[in-house]
This record gives sequence, C-alpha cells and structure tokens, in this order.
Amino acid sequence: SKLKVGLMLPATGTFAVIGSTVENGFKLYVAEQGGKLGGREIEFVKVDDESEPSKGVENANRLVQRDKVDVLIGTVHSGVQMGIQRVARESGVLSLI
Repeated sequence: SKLKVGLMLPATGTFAVIGSTVENGFKLYVAEQGGKLGGREIEFVKVDDESEPSKGVENANRLVQRDKVDVLIGTVHSGVQMGIQRVARESGVLSLI
C-alpha cells in the first residue's frame, strides 16, 4: 500500500516561497529514492496552511481524519506547528518538521 504523506505547508502568504522550497526539496529526495520511502510508493496530499495558526488544528485534523495520512510534514510557522503537534500527538501520526 502507498504511504500517504500530508504536506501542510504555506502556499500563500508571507512564507509561501519557503513552503514551496520545502515541498520541492522533499519531493526531490523522494524522487532520488526511486519514488519510494521504506519500500512504499508515496501519495502526497497537500493543504495550504496559509501561515494561519488559528487553522492549524483544523487543517491537520483534515489530513489525519479525512485523508488518512500516515505522516504529517510541515510547517514553517511555529504557531501553525503547535496545532500540527497537538493533532500528531493525539492521533499517533508521525510528524516531520
């Protein structure tokens, strides 16, 4: 089965360029590994976190509950990261900052 990776990065707003750089760097790494990590193909699910702390928990919950991601990757804004960490801790989903 595919490894579902939730990318919760800023695609708009102040940190959009950094979010794009993080996404491109991670996808390049995966491509260099033959498109797989741990022997599993990767499926990416993206959410624009908008660098908005008040939406951090809601967006992370959407990735975990609706999209059933195995891993959360993000973000560049510490306020948003607090929400991601809360969801990751409560759900047991791996979070990579």
